[in-house]
Amino acid sequence: SFGLRAEPSSLRIVSRDASPLELGLARDPRSLGVAVRRLSVFGTEDTHVSDFADADWTEGFHDAEPDNGWRWTNGDAAVPQALFRDIGGRFVLEVEVASVARYRADLGAAA
Repeated sequence: SFGLRAEPSSLRIVSRDASPLELGLARDPRSLGVAVRRLSVFGTEDTHVSDFADADWTEGFHDAEPDNGWRWTNGDAAVPQALFRDIGGRFVLEVEVASVARYRADLGAAA
């Protein structure tokens, strides 16, 4: 959860990223950051909730994975601006992360 004082002109979910294929973990060539299940904005005027199947999750997001109930970021994803509409004043953005990728640093630490 992140508290913000006013509506941002843009907001991003930024993380490390890695390709399971390049790490020898799976055949998936995508660059994966974090798997997000839901984005919620709680404000003084209104509350907006958006889940992984929302068509507004485009920039920096991979296709929705209905079987898993999430959508992976590529490590730099834009939070849809529609979530901030009519929120007014201070608000809290809650990002429900369902999974994270394995990264080179993680693999090196395990060896």
